[in-house]
Amino acid sequence: MTDLKPDPDTSIENTTTLNKYWHKGNMAVKEAANKHIPMTKSVPRPFYAFSFKATKLHQAQKLSNKARKIIFLPPLPKSPQTIANEINAILQQIGELVDYLIPSISE
Repeated sequence: MTDLKPDPDTSIENTTTLNKYWHKGNMAVKEAANKHIPMTKSVPRPFYAFSFKATKLHQAQKLSNKARKIIFLPPLPKSPQTIANEINAILQQIGELVDYLIPSISE
């Protein structure tokens, strides 16, 4: 470790001497920290609380709720074909998420 004891003959009378002692103190703290505090290096990565399959199933469930809402809400001035196309698009997304073939609906 760096010697922190000031020379008895030297007093701190100017900024240069103060900087030297400050630097010695700073280096002693850094050396002690490096010696006694363990260091690890890690790369940030995403944390998944659930499995990837559970995440996909949850997304599919949200999409199915969206399709149910489209079906049960009173129709806006949309044609039945437009509504069927929206639901088919959602069903296709659900099928991709759960790796299952879902048949399309017609009018």
